[in-house]
Amino acid sequence: MQMLTFPKLIAGLWFAALAFYAGGLVIPLLPEGTQLGKFPVINALIGFVMGWRFMGRRAYDQLSQMLGYGATTSALLLFWALLTYGGYEMYGRAIKMRYDGPTEALVGMADHIKDYAILIATPTVLGALLVGGIIGGYITWFTAQRAS
Repeated sequence: MQMLTFPKLIAGLWFAALAFYAGGLVIPLLPEGTQLGKFPVINALIGFVMGWRFMGRRAYDQLSQMLGYGATTSALLLFWALLTYGGYEMYGRAIKMRYDGPTEALVGMADHIKDYAILIATPTVLGALLVGGIIGGYITWFTAQRAS
């Protein structure tokens, strides 16, 4: 279990907010009638975990490294969100017996991930994640400097 530190908490909260915001940017891009369920909350949870586990561990590095870590944290957030939603879509279809076997299900999951990635590959969403990640790197670094 990781120890609670203020920079980890700030990184987790920042990236949770960033994921929630980016999820709001994605909603208008989804096909009409898409059931959102807990979409923003799940995004925020993924963002919190990425901020806490990846960004928070590196909080005491140099500023130039932290800016890069922030962008990397946003990329990880995007990767895990795509994997989560692709896996969820695959699971729903597998329960309905739409696949002939596990290999076809995994190929279907990869197709869902590709489709979602193409859908959200807009300058608005990717720009928000990149800029937000860099800002998150600075905020985490700043917090670590003040907390030590």
